Amino acid sequence: MDETSFTSKISGNVRFNPDGMYSYFQPNMLPFDIDFDRSIRRKSLDAIIALSNLNGMISGMEPEEKGILLSALTLKESVHSSSI
Repeated sequence: MDETSFTSKISGNVRFNPDGMYSYFQPNMLPFDIDFDRSIRRKSLDAIIALSNLNGMISGMEPEEKGILLSALTLKESVHSSSI
């Protein structure tokens, strides 16, 4: 990572680990006064409900089944993340 690329301090700072072997980006805390509009709140609630439903469905699965599901979901998430 080229530390000189991070000149703005608004979003965070580049720091070095204690032994100086590598650097990493430490983001600043998000402000607590973010005003979410109604559509974002609704989407957030829908996501929480969907995750709760998924949690309930997988609680009865065998470990092997959970592993297969996790592999598929991880692949799907990585495809969606890379398209952002």
